[in-house]
Formats: sequence, C-alpha cells, structure tokens
Amino acid sequence: MSPTLSFVVFFLAAALAVVGQLLVLRDGLAGRTPAAGAGTAARLREALWITIPAIALALTLWATWRALPARTAGSTAATTGPVATLEISGGPR
Repeated sequence: MSPTLSFVVFFLAAALAVVGQLLVLRDGLAGRTPAAGAGTAARLREALWITIPAIALALTLWATWRALPARTAGSTAATTGPVATLEISGGPR
C-alpha cells in the first residue's frame, strides 16, 4: 500500500473511531446510556467504563500512527525497495 493511501485510510478510520467514541462519551457523561443509574456511584462507574475504551483507542491510534511507513516527508526508505528477498534455486523443473 502506498504511503499516501495508508495515510488516507488511517485518517478516515481514525476520524470515524474518534467521532464514535466522542458520542459514546457524551451520552455516557450525560446519563443517557442503559447502564447509567440515578445515583452518583452508578454515574461514576459508568464514566469509568466509558473512559477506559477512550484511553485504549487513543493509545491504539498513537501506535498505529507511529507504525505507518514513511511518516516523515524526507523518509523514503520504507517504500523504495522490498523488505526481504527470497532467492529460490534448484528444485524440479
């Protein structure tokens, strides 16, 4: 996959995931989720359970961004040649 295409795919997926997570956080903090109760303890518990995936999503997006090939403009080493070569010799003809 070319670096340009990988950037486009990454940013589209990241944008959709972030928007979805923000909507979940908004509804959870507003108390509009099925598990949200009327009490303070239930609201805090719900906030915890919606914050943990948000943190995990942020870490996953950060790790994915760091793993994209040729992230910097001057770096073309990741796209100029094969990662590994396999030389096959001999064998039946």
